[in-house]
Amino acid sequence: MKKYILLFFVLSAGFVHAQKYTIKGKIVDATSLDPIPFAAISFQNSSIGKNSDFDGTFSFNIEKLPSDSLLFSC
Repeated sequence: MKKYILLFFVLSAGFVHAQKYTIKGKIVDATSLDPIPFAAISFQNSSIGKNSDFDGTFSFNIEKLPSDSLLFSC
């Protein structure tokens, strides 16, 4: 029985997918805490980017982190 359990884990290890990262947040003004809509968010030295929505929120679902820094502009 132990052989079959070990064999199951060895064979199923090939079906494990890469880890996915979810980065999400909300962009707000530092003094008034009002959301900043449609701000541009991108990874430094990368072409991966998007705009925040009307409430200032954003979310990235990626498989590999292109950088360790996010750039914000509005």
